[in-house]
Amino acid sequence: MSDTPKSAFDPNPPRRNFYGRRHGKTLRHSQKGYLAEDLGDLRPHGISVQENPERKPIDPAAIFGDDRRVWLEVGFGGGEHMVHMAATHPDIGIIGC
Repeated sequence: MSDTPKSAFDPNPPRRNFYGRRHGKTLRHSQKGYLAEDLGDLRPHGISVQENPERKPIDPAAIFGDDRRVWLEVGFGGGEHMVHMAATHPDIGIIGC
């Protein structure tokens, strides 16, 4: 074992198991339609494991095309609140997960 302390930031961390809810609530018919029709155009590209296997840092300016502030909406449910916030604050980049 090495005496050198491991950095708190590991650029290539191992894949981890997911601990938490593995299955969410069943989507309503309208939500399934939104995902099927809109998600491909709205999602940020270059962030999945397949698109970014090296786990390079994501640049929000590249996603939004400018240097606006970015809000992260965690657990955005059906997305209604996130859509309302995006309409109310068009100068803010909002990412939902």
